[in-house]
Amino acid sequence: MKTILCSFLAILLCIAVYSQTIIPGGPISGTWTLDGSPYLIEGETIIEDGTILTIEPGVEVIWQNDSSSMWVQGQILARGTASDSIIFTAADPQTGWKGIRFDDTPPSNDSSEFVYCMFEHGDAYGDNPENSGGAIAVFNFGKILIDHCSFFNNKAIDISIHPIPMGGAISLENASPIIRNCLFKNNKSGAGGAIGCYLECIPEIENNIFTNNDAIWEGYAQGYGGAICCYVSCSPQIRNNTFTGNTAKNAGGAIAMVSQCNPTIDHNLIVGNTSEWLGGGIEIQDTCSPEIINNTIAHIEADYGGGIDFWDKSEAKISNTIIWGNTATTQGNQH
Repeated sequence: MKTILCSFLAILLCIAVYSQTIIPGGPISGTWTLDGSPYLIEGETIIEDGTILTIEPGVEVIWQNDSSSMWVQGQILARGTASDSIIFTAADPQTGWKGIRFDDTPPSNDSSEFVYCMFEHGDAYGDNPENSGGAIAVFNFGKILIDHCSFFNNKAIDISIHPIPMGGAISLENASPIIRNCLFKNNKSGAGGAIGCYLECIPEIENNIFTNNDAIWEGYAQGYGGAICCYVSCSPQIRNNTFTGNTAKNAGGAIAMVSQCNPTIDHNLIVGNTSEWLGGGIEIQDTCSPEIINNTIAHIEADYGGGIDFWDKSEAKISNTIIWGNTATTQGNQH
């Protein structure tokens, strides 16, 4: 009797261990439970307008190929916990997956949330704008919370399509989500190794850590903003973040802003970043006027403007900010 009972328990254990749910593509909604995890995504999926997808703590979502995205026209609620994150990843880290995308999601829908989630190996490529936002891309929608999430090894580096690929982890266009308490590490793009903001974005970017992100310069990719790039009339609130070890091939080892962007950069630690040309810490270009308040900008390297570089009719209101120990090989150690 004991042998039969043990065998039965072993069978139940095997079923639990090998449980999985295959998602072939198409509309998705309802609740993805831990019992059904991992969820293996085999095709293009969409959360349709008026529907909700809820993902439970501990669920793994694994894309089986690099050719499909998850499109959100309705609402997604992916709420993990501190001890049980939700994981979005690829079956093959070398080929990756194409990210979660909000594109003209109706503004009447309730907020989507990603809390205690991990995003890794996202790879944005293809026709613009699909070449931006390795893990998450948001176009013309603002009701999103991204809190206590981590982003590792995501990229947007497809240089075959113009304009510049932006946002190795997150790309925003006319979008203003809340991004807080997150870790961004080893992400890369042509502009904004971790986060790219384009065209009238006003996101809240607070209490995050940005480390070892990279803005490359190759083809259409212009190497702006190792961690964050703001381009064309964007005014994000960048507060209480830490930037270390980020690099830009062209400008803005940590943060770059171009063309009438006016962010508030407040209470950040910007240390040990690098730009190969302009602005080892912060690059300010083309009639931008940020407020830079209560920051520490130190031990940074560039060719021009070790700490901060100004270019083309730009200026900044700088107060209570330590700019110290930076190096410029050609001109302007500090700014």
